[in-house]
Amino acid sequence: MCNKNVIYNSDYDLFLRQPMTIIIGTKGKDFLLIGSDSQATNLENKTKKLEVRKVFKSKTHDKKISFIYAGAGEIFFQDIIIDIIKKIYKRDYSESNNIQNTEQFRRICKEAMEIINDSYKKQRESEENKILPFRLLIGVSIEKQQELFIIRPNGIVETIKDFQTIGTQSQIAEVFIIRLRSISNEFRIFDDNEKLLNSVLYVLYNLKQFDLYCGGKSQYMILNSDGSIIETDENFLMEFEENIPKFEKAYKSLWSGIIGYKTKS
Repeated sequence: MCNKNVIYNSDYDLFLRQPMTIIIGTKGKDFLLIGSDSQATNLENKTKKLEVRKVFKSKTHDKKISFIYAGAGEIFFQDIIIDIIKKIYKRDYSESNNIQNTEQFRRICKEAMEIINDSYKKQRESEENKILPFRLLIGVSIEKQQELFIIRPNGIVETIKDFQTIGTQSQIAEVFIIRLRSISNEFRIFDDNEKLLNSVLYVLYNLKQFDLYCGGKSQYMILNSDGSIIETDENFLMEFEENIPKFEKAYKSLWSGIIGYKTKS
């Protein structure tokens, strides 16, 4: 019998090429949202496990700045990056010198990555590949300003305009979201907290159905403009996913019309 929790040699190369997770970060009108699956993989024994926390929240030492984050790749680096970000903030900002905007926070993230990358490259001087095998989505709220950033392996820290996906099947996730965005003018998906959350959860649900490397319960965090954070509502999530098959009846009608269409002859 095939054990679903084991990564077999035939797909191990696939596993090595990209981070085995799916994470979606997106911006609403006055909130940020990061969602993900909860399946994790182990490089050493080629196994995977479910119900692993992937989306986190934190505050600076003075409790003034709230942020949420999730990483993909060698997750060992996530705690290191967050720790350095906090230390740089503590070094540069105090009660008499408050951080003023999200651009200043982006620069902190960039400096943190420069420190980590320099150390990583020195440790691997003899190796050909010196790119940090990790990337991070991080959302921050400062003085009612909100930004979502992606920290890339090469140290570049980019501001996300509307959404960003990282991990396996990130390109397919983007197709789903772009399709949802195409109807957002009618349904105002990106202006409504609940609609945007439902959309992200629906994308995660679909990816978990066909991707071997994504699974477990979905999870999410919402960062509001006032710095408050909303975490996964397990009861809502269970009810939502149980009802998805009912929502998809409309797709059956659509495909019935498409495959049943006949050209005039």
